[in-house]
Amino acid sequence: MPAPDAYDRADHLLEVGRAQAALELLTQAGEPEDGRGLRLFWLANQRLGRQDEALRWADRAVSVEPLAANSWVYRGTALLELGRTEDAITAARRAVELGPESFASHYLLGRALIRNSAEPAELLAVTTTAVRLAPDNAEAHVLLGLAHDEAGDSEAAAAAYRAALAIDPDNAGARNNLARTDLWAHRRKKAVGGFRSALASDPQNTTMHENLGRAVFMWLYRHTLALHMVLLMLVIVVVNIVPPYWIRGVLALVIIGGWSWLWWRRVGGLDPAVRRQLFAQVRDWWGLGVIRGIMIGLALQAVCALVAALVPGGRLGPDLVLGFGVVVSVVVMAVSYRRGQRTGSPLPADPAKP
Repeated sequence: MPAPDAYDRADHLLEVGRAQAALELLTQAGEPEDGRGLRLFWLANQRLGRQDEALRWADRAVSVEPLAANSWVYRGTALLELGRTEDAITAARRAVELGPESFASHYLLGRALIRNSAEPAELLAVTTTAVRLAPDNAEAHVLLGLAHDEAGDSEAAAAAYRAALAIDPDNAGARNNLARTDLWAHRRKKAVGGFRSALASDPQNTTMHENLGRAVFMWLYRHTLALHMVLLMLVIVVVNIVPPYWIRGVLALVIIGGWSWLWWRRVGGLDPAVRRQLFAQVRDWWGLGVIRGIMIGLALQAVCALVAALVPGGRLGPDLVLGFGVVVSVVVMAVSYRRGQRTGSPLPADPAKP
């Protein structure tokens, strides 16, 4: 059995983020037979992402201390990381039974229930208890916010995320999820800023990169659609009052200038890192038939509006071009949507929770 000073040194190494050094020290000291040593072996492997090994040490901890809530927390955490959610829930329930006032037990159960899309009432009860047991723990408030999200209460979820940020202003999960609530409430510009802040707090998190690109795309799409409708209605009005032909030339320049303005002010004005996220998102979504159909349909309508503005003659020619653009774009969108349903090509999902 390793000496207590080996445990102390391993504890210190884990605290400073040197899990590999801690594991090497523990291995040299010999296999443990007590709960503390088993916890250190479990934690070192867990920090190194070796979840199978972490589960092996957790199982040994359960066999040595079967009535200790923490032993079941170790086991449930490893199972959750391995994707064995049902088994993790079983272990977490046992931990709560053995430690009804244990924050770690309730927090683990809340995490597992969220992964399993549990009943909102139970989820709220568990996460509320976790916050009561550790009111100064930012992650507990984030978990409560996720529970409110599952229950469909976005205002309560936002309040929980703000509480987490009051405790830990750099909490990337809270910033990301608060930005999601802003996006759902159509506060797109604010949501983009929130995702950028979350990404700055956790720059290696791929989920947050994707969320930022998705939010910027949706923000830009709203501006694109508004400009598209304004220009289309302008063309319809102008070509149907049969003005002097030079006015149509001016209108064509307005159309081109409008799209150029959108590109320059809305896309060119983004900083390079955000612009890269936007382009990456567009490339990803181009592979979805539904989104590709919408993009092609809008582009066809814009081209037909430009051509209609330049067609000489009376109302008939421009109206035919405009009608052709509307019909073709609607057909393209409808076919893309039906094909997406048949092939399982989904609409883009909401920004993800980390």
